[in-house]
Amino acid sequence: GPQNITFPLGEESTGGCSAAVAIFIPRQVGFRLPVPIPISPLFDMGAPRSFHQILHIPIPDKRDLQAEVLMNTSVATPGSTTTFEVALSDLRDGKPVAGEVAVWAV
Repeated sequence: GPQNITFPLGEESTGGCSAAVAIFIPRQVGFRLPVPIPISPLFDMGAPRSFHQILHIPIPDKRDLQAEVLMNTSVATPGSTTTFEVALSDLRDGKPVAGEVAVWAV
């Protein structure tokens, strides 16, 4: 019958994780359909089977962060050099927080 499996998700799962489920059904000896229907002799009704499912589990971060980019110029010409700062703060209380930021520039 139906089965429930419970497993804890810790802080390492923040942002989401995936669960892979594999179900294996051993050979079913003497398996018969409830009604007679034509079956190919090449099809083994009692053969072992397996089913696979991958489930993505979204896990939101408990913090809402705000990223502020502070540029020293509003426009930079091609080939020039410019600097900027990135500041992260907690939206709940506005206090600075540590973190990693990836920056792409075009």
